[in-house]
Amino acid sequence: MTAPDVLNYHNSGWRRLIFNLRLTLWRMGMGGLVAHNRVIIGAKGHKTGKPRHTIAPYTRHNDQVVVWAGWSKTSHWVKNLTAHPLVTIQTGRQAEVCTAERITAEADLRAVHPAFAAHLGSMEDFLAKKDEAHLFRFVPNADKRHAPAPLKVDMWWMGILIVAAILALVVLVAI
Repeated sequence: MTAPDVLNYHNSGWRRLIFNLRLTLWRMGMGGLVAHNRVIIGAKGHKTGKPRHTIAPYTRHNDQVVVWAGWSKTSHWVKNLTAHPLVTIQTGRQAEVCTAERITAEADLRAVHPAFAAHLGSMEDFLAKKDEAHLFRFVPNADKRHAPAPLKVDMWWMGILIVAAILALVVLVAI
């Protein structure tokens, strides 16, 4: 499980810009380009309680969405899920209210390891450092009243603006 020790958290600069670009593209209606095998997690902030969204790779295990936190406990979304486990997840065009549960049982960890093996290393290394691994499963929850709202496609107009700007540049260059 050497990969989590190598990753740098995206708290500033170009890493944050790249990471947030995927959410911006989702909001522009281009989720299909960036959300293949990704889940958008809507949670409440661990300090403010305000709605927060992130995008993460996922797999399915026993009909539940499972995610791995590459930055372990330093990740804000891990702190958010720990403080406020009622979340909204979006896969494709579907949104579902769920409760986030950290996976700690060895049998469950063994079952989901193959899906994240490229990141988590060998099974033996992974199980030796299982307390450092932050894998979550999302269990459907019927309590929609206090769940964060799903991320909406509310920036669709930006795609039109970008295409118009590109066409304008092409026309200007052609003149």
